[in-house]
Amino acid sequence: MKIKFSLPYLISFFSLVFLIHELRDWASVLMSQNVTGCWGTKTFGAWTMCDHSEVSGNVLAFAWLAGPFISYLILWIGYGIIESRKSVSLRSVGFSLMFATLPLKQILAAIRGNSDETNAVREFFQTPDGSNHRTVAIGGLLLVLLLTVPPLIKAFKITNGLKDRLLIIPLFLLMPVIIDYLVVSVIMRKFLSNDIMQEESMPGTPFLVLLWGLFCLIFFLFTYKSLLTLFKKGEHRHRKRRSRSRTSVSNNDEESATMDSME
Repeated sequence: MKIKFSLPYLISFFSLVFLIHELRDWASVLMSQNVTGCWGTKTFGAWTMCDHSEVSGNVLAFAWLAGPFISYLILWIGYGIIESRKSVSLRSVGFSLMFATLPLKQILAAIRGNSDETNAVREFFQTPDGSNHRTVAIGGLLLVLLLTVPPLIKAFKITNGLKDRLLIIPLFLLMPVIIDYLVVSVIMRKFLSNDIMQEESMPGTPFLVLLWGLFCLIFFLFTYKSLLTLFKKGEHRHRKRRSRSRTSVSNNDEESATMDSME
């Protein structure tokens, strides 16, 4: 399938990127509150646990995994939509869901050894003296690769042409990471550092952070239909017309041959 960008699509796609980012962070914050019994902090692109010295590491792993669970759930829903060979418009949505979860960001974090997935593996398996920290980091990376690479391979396969595969796919991997970082971690943090709406709307969460999440949700609800337009719709019809024209030519040839034999 051929990819066709438009401004409405890009607006909708990046609103989805920001929304998934917020959902991931909030899942981690709420789970950490559940397992520790107290609120940590939630800012832009970051969250922390409160004091959890008395909580078992195995339980804390669920707080680290809550956010990635949201991302991978959305990623594999997108994969399932594409794999089920739905309509072109629905496959556009599936493709967008996969890349809006920022799979490259998760892979890079796992390579550095500081991903949420690696922290969860660390809670389960790292020895008290930290002697197996490299093994834990490799385990976290393998877990991330196992959950991200198959959908990315599928996305690579459904696109047509060398240009889409070698340019568009890397663009979908890299650009959302860059835009998400610039908007959330740079611009929104700058607003927060300038004392804009710093009052806490809930424990550890400035009002501006809550307002940003609400804005992402509302904006996406107003623009989500544009996600249906990523792939070109006329391609299959064009193939059908070409097939019909070949059939028509074949039928005409047969009729001509019949006429000649009758004469």
